[in-house]
Amino acid sequence: MIESSAPTLSIVIPNYNYGSFLSILLDSINKSKHRESIEVIVVDGGSTDNSVENARQRLLVNDTLISEKDKGQADAISKGLKVARGAWFIFQNSDDLFEVSGLDACIEIMKGSIDSDMIVGAYGLCVNISNSWKKELNYIPVYGIKRFMLLINLYFPNQCTFYLTKLAKTTDFDVKKKFALDLDFTVRFIRQHGLNYFVVPAIVGYLRLHADSKTSNMQPVCSAEVEEIHRINFNLFDRLMCYLYYPVYLLYSILKKKQYRYRIMRNNYS
Repeated sequence: MIESSAPTLSIVIPNYNYGSFLSILLDSINKSKHRESIEVIVVDGGSTDNSVENARQRLLVNDTLISEKDKGQADAISKGLKVARGAWFIFQNSDDLFEVSGLDACIEIMKGSIDSDMIVGAYGLCVNISNSWKKELNYIPVYGIKRFMLLINLYFPNQCTFYLTKLAKTTDFDVKKKFALDLDFTVRFIRQHGLNYFVVPAIVGYLRLHADSKTSNMQPVCSAEVEEIHRINFNLFDRLMCYLYYPVYLLYSILKKKQYRYRIMRNNYS
């Protein structure tokens, strides 16, 4: 049972010199109808722009702002996770976005009776087209994902995946990871605690694509880290199972995603 004084959800936001994006993200969180159930933890790595000022203007009394030098994004998230008081945890990059209706839908699930360690929703891309940010649906989760399928794709993007905080703290983040820290965390979380997830058919978050993002600038680092994660966490049997099972999952997911797409359009855009 969650104590009434404890938040339902802790959102950890690592940030460094993304003051304008951070403001947009915090403003969107503050529009949640369950804002009193959310604890926001901004972990700033010693920004030299207006990030800290923007955060102070938008954070509520029970939120947390940490501003000090860190060892990178994974270290910042780890700091936030250590002080998180919510029953559930998610981290959101300061230049990404939440879809408030989807966020609220997930919080309502968290407040109910749920026997899962993870909650995952759909997510989209936010792309700058002709100086205007356009949102588009990119990923729809379905049931049937197996641990070994993380050899193919990260089926639990950080923009739309929530973890039980008490379990997430035992896994923690590898501060040595500079890019694939989300994949590394998810793979180790599932190895430790099993794969028990609940699907919410609504867009929860967006990955913002822009020229300064690490997605645009760190692909060689990404490839090296992903290769290392695969080598350490998956054996030949996992690779064989992935090869055999994936075509079956693919056919199943195509059918299910058609159903989920309709529900997502209804939930997010009606």
